[in-house]
Amino acid sequence: MEDSNAQVDSSEEDHTPLSKVAGKTEYLNKLDNIQKELDAMPDKKDSDKGVTNAMKNYYGVSYERYDDALNEIYSLLKKELSPEVMKELKAEQVKWIEQKEAKAEKERLKYEGGTFENVAWYISLYESTKDRCYELVNEYMTD
Repeated sequence: MEDSNAQVDSSEEDHTPLSKVAGKTEYLNKLDNIQKELDAMPDKKDSDKGVTNAMKNYYGVSYERYDDALNEIYSLLKKELSPEVMKELKAEQVKWIEQKEAKAEKERLKYEGGTFENVAWYISLYESTKDRCYELVNEYMTD
């Protein structure tokens, strides 16, 4: 029995270094700084007051910033992770994209035809993408 446990432990040890990428703190700081920059935008104040155009602009830019960060994180992981781990992540990422888009569409349809339609869509995309950035960093990066 001890031998089979040793084999399991050995394979886990071999897998661990290939399943994590250095730079966790650096990327968490980058993500936190994105939000600080977004919170300093002039549209943020009007967005918080419920001004629709400001909300659309703020959340549109916010989504783009986190989408760029997500692409950067994913590219780094693609370059550094083992092929086995990356294959799993790629499948997971495709599924996540489908879910993100379906959720955003569902939110948009709640306000279809109204002035809040695109705002709801952008808010959903922003929130999902921001959350995904933190998920990938926390799950696949280390210091």
